[in-house]
Amino acid sequence: MNLALFLLGALLTLVPAGLARLDRPVQATHVVMISRAAVPTGFVVLVLALIATAAPAALELVAMSHLAELCERLIAHTVVGGAPGALVGGAVAALIAASASRGMYSAWIDQRSSYVEAEVGTHMPGDHCTLVLLDTPHMVAFSSPGTPPQVVLSRGAIDGLTTLQQRVVIEHERAHIRQNHHVDLMLINAARGALRWLPGARAGLSYWREALEWQADDHAARVVGSRDEVAATVRNWATTTPNTGLAFNAAETVDRRLSNLNSQPQHKLIASIGWLSVASLWVAGGVVVARWLVHAHAVTTAASYCPI
Repeated sequence: MNLALFLLGALLTLVPAGLARLDRPVQATHVVMISRAAVPTGFVVLVLALIATAAPAALELVAMSHLAELCERLIAHTVVGGAPGALVGGAVAALIAASASRGMYSAWIDQRSSYVEAEVGTHMPGDHCTLVLLDTPHMVAFSSPGTPPQVVLSRGAIDGLTTLQQRVVIEHERAHIRQNHHVDLMLINAARGALRWLPGARAGLSYWREALEWQADDHAARVVGSRDEVAATVRNWATTTPNTGLAFNAAETVDRRLSNLNSQPQHKLIASIGWLSVASLWVAGGVVVARWLVHAHAVTTAASYCPI
C-alpha cells in the first residue's frame, strides 16, 4: 500500500508539469484549478505514505513491539532495508514537511511585509480592496492580501501609463486578490521547498505560477475589452522598469504572458486530459485506501485490540 500511495502522490504533484510539457495554450483558469486540485493532495498523500512506512519501525524503536507488529500488518508494511529503511522514510517525511512549512511561512512573511501601513502613501477605499498610491517615481504595482486587501500603485506608474493602461494594471492586481492568488503563491513556495528532489516538479510549479498571471491578465482583458491593450501594457511596463519581484512585470512571466495574450487558448482537450488525470489518480488512491480498509478490518477483527 505504501509504495502505491507514494507513487500516486508523486504523480499528482507532477500533473501541472505534464500540462506544461504538452506546450499547448490552455485557459488559465483550468491550469490554476487543476494545479490546486493536484499538487496539495499529492503532497499530503506522499508524506502520509512515508509516515506509514516509518510507523512500525518507530514503534519498535520505543519498545512497543506488539503495537509495531500489529501496525505493520495493518498497513501491509514493506520497505527496502527493513527497519533502517523505514526510519529513513520517516526522516524524509519529516524533512519534506519541514521544508514545505518553511517555504509557506517564508511566502506568508513576504506577503505580510508587503502590506502598506495607513501612515504610508495615500489610501483610497475601493471595490473589494483599498487602492494605495505611493509617492515614488519608480514604477511599482502589486497586490497585498490583508484586511482590507490592497492594490498598490506608485506615482511613477501613474505618470508612465495611459489612463486605460492604469486601469489594466489595477484590474490585473484586483484579479490576484479576488482569485486568492496569495494562497497559490504560498502553496507554490511550499512545494518548491519540499519537492525539489522530484524531477519535473519545478517545471510544473513554474507553470502554475505563470498561470496566475495569465488568469489576472484574462480578467483585465475582459474588463477593458481588449487583449491587445493588456499586451501593450505588459510590454510598456517591461521595457520601462526593471523587475522588482513583487511588481506587475515579474520578469520570469513576461514572455509567456504576451504569448498567452496574443493567442486565444482553445485547447479544451488538454484541460480535459488534466482533469481526467487528477480524477483517475484520485480514484486509484480511493481504491488503494478501500482495499486497505478491508485488510485492516480483517486484521483488527482477529486482533485483541487495535493501536490505530
